[in-house]
Amino acid sequence: MKKIFSILMVAAVSLIFLFPGESFGVKFKGKYKGKGVAKVRGCNDRDDNGNYKFNSMIKITKQTGKLVTGKAYNRLRVGSYRIKEICALSGTAKGKYVRGNTFCDMYVNGRWDSSSQGKFKAKKKGKKLYVTSKDRDTAGDSCRTRIKAKLKK
Repeated sequence: MKKIFSILMVAAVSLIFLFPGESFGVKFKGKYKGKGVAKVRGCNDRDDNGNYKFNSMIKITKQTGKLVTGKAYNRLRVGSYRIKEICALSGTAKGKYVRGNTFCDMYVNGRWDSSSQGKFKAKKKGKKLYVTSKDRDTAGDSCRTRIKAKLKK
């Protein structure tokens, strides 16, 4: 019995050295590109409210065990306005899902416009990543935004 226990311990320690800090679950790390729709409501400037299609890229730069971190880059044009949003993402992976927090800054024609924070959920299916998010402005405006996006690695 002691011999079996010793063999199991050696195998477990060997796996730790082979896969340091890695999760044996779904791997989210990588770059994903795609499109989405943002529903914006409750803005100070009522003209900002609406539904907007955008291009998105998410880079999951680190996955250590269940902890996942990365950035999201969203871009769209509304008339003559070029809008870019940069978000820091941090979350926890469980199965094929990752859930966490977003902290974003929005730039209009290259100038800071507002900041927001919120929650996101992403589901990985093959090479596809399905993302939903809810956030609200914390500086610069009072908008509430719901996002749905479909991205591919």
